[in-house]
Amino acid sequence: MKIFSVCNMPYDNFLAENSSKLEAESLLILGFGCLPTIDLVKEFNAKSDVIKGLAYLSKARNLCIVACFFAKLYEKTYLSSICIDKGVILGINDATHNLNKAEFDVGHSFRIYNTSLGRFGIVLQDDIFFPEVARGISKNKSEFILYLSKEKNCEILETALKYNAICNGKTVVALCADGFLTISPFGEIGVEDRQQFAFSNVKILNNFNMLRNLREEIYNDFLSN
Repeated sequence: MKIFSVCNMPYDNFLAENSSKLEAESLLILGFGCLPTIDLVKEFNAKSDVIKGLAYLSKARNLCIVACFFAKLYEKTYLSSICIDKGVILGINDATHNLNKAEFDVGHSFRIYNTSLGRFGIVLQDDIFFPEVARGISKNKSEFILYLSKEKNCEILETALKYNAICNGKTVVALCADGFLTISPFGEIGVEDRQQFAFSNVKILNNFNMLRNLREEIYNDFLSN
């Protein structure tokens, strides 16, 4: 899969400097910091056109775009991402856990997207530390897990990414504040690129043996004394 990633570069700068390098039938990931805070009410009432601009780029360049941003909806602010495939807005999802309560409000649902490039689910920010999130995405036939964070990669985060990749038998594609990386279902780092604008040709792997051997019928029958 051809993946272009952008981190810590304002969207207008990216358009001016790098949009001509994009290839059709690719996944473009815009990390946190690329887009401004988006007021969803203004977007829906055509008083703002950030999402419209993304949809136009997606359609014009034949891309699947995933973009991260802070979303304002009335009195609340969410840490969100949007998925747009060849000009069609597939949905918006929010981070559902927050280990720093002062920054954003938590959302209440997850999304898995069927796109022209395959089926994937998105894990945002602190959701990676709650294994039920990635497990739910994996059980719903996601081909890979896309993780997005506004923080820099660190040892504990990388450990969580590897854990979720191994335990769910899925490739994890991750974009953090300091770059792009992929982790195989066997816990190996495949691609690592710390450039603001990067291109990677990613091989999506699955270890079906992990999910095939789940025995959910016995997991609720823990013995206690």
